[in-house]
Amino acid sequence: MSVDVCLKQKGFFKKAISLSDITNGQFAYGTSESWILVPDKISNDMILYDPKHIARGISLVWDEKDSACLRLSLLLPTSREEVDMFYDIIARIAKLWKLKKYEQDGVEQKISDLADMRENIKIFSNECLRDFLAKHTDGCFFSALHPIYYDEQDLEEMQINFAAFLHHRQSRDLYYARPHIYQKTDGGYLGVYTLTNDVDSILPLEPIVPFHMRDAETNEELEVHEWYLSMYHYEEERFMGQLPYETAVKVLQLEEQERYDAKTRVLYGKSAEEMQSLIDAYGIAMKR
Repeated sequence: MSVDVCLKQKGFFKKAISLSDITNGQFAYGTSESWILVPDKISNDMILYDPKHIARGISLVWDEKDSACLRLSLLLPTSREEVDMFYDIIARIAKLWKLKKYEQDGVEQKISDLADMRENIKIFSNECLRDFLAKHTDGCFFSALHPIYYDEQDLEEMQINFAAFLHHRQSRDLYYARPHIYQKTDGGYLGVYTLTNDVDSILPLEPIVPFHMRDAETNEELEVHEWYLSMYHYEEERFMGQLPYETAVKVLQLEEQERYDAKTRVLYGKSAEEMQSLIDAYGIAMKR
């Protein structure tokens, strides 16, 4: 569920708006690729978030060359701080463009009523969270930096302080491993996660095909049956080799590592020597 807002500038002479006008030096941004954020990447469809209160992320559809329209979307449920951020941006743009009205979920609203609207959305967000968790005891929240998976053991924490639940998991200095999918010569697909020496990383217990990735020929959801964990030497800028992902999970004892969320674990940095030992013992060539 989301709150979708459109701000339209009227009149013949339209005032251009920059990304700094939107972020006001307070908010970070990036572009989401397969629901994992590439920080600082500028595009026409970006994610904004407050580094001090990282939550679900606010979607921004904006083109600096097109000053007629700006679109924002707020995922619900989210934190109270992110609701404030959302309506603060709307108020700031409305002031720059001298707007008295805006469109929210297809309905025209008054800028003068923003204060009441934000409080109503905070209440509605809490209701959304309560209702969603009552129906779904496990699942996923697409969030500013990456998806966050939960199960029954997370329910109490989310109900007590959903904002802290989201921020704590996204504010740590960890690399969230993203899968890369390649098509094989036989038409099938293989997936690869990458582990870099001395980098604390978040890895899934089982490989996950990126959301909404589809087969180009059949347009059906992509099925990947062959997965690897590739190992990269940062200082030497080279790939060292790879292990079958299932083997990597076992030899790295991934299930016994620190729980990040319901489907992923934190693997603290392995040295290049440790990685080479694993490759020597378990490494195989990719079957492309």
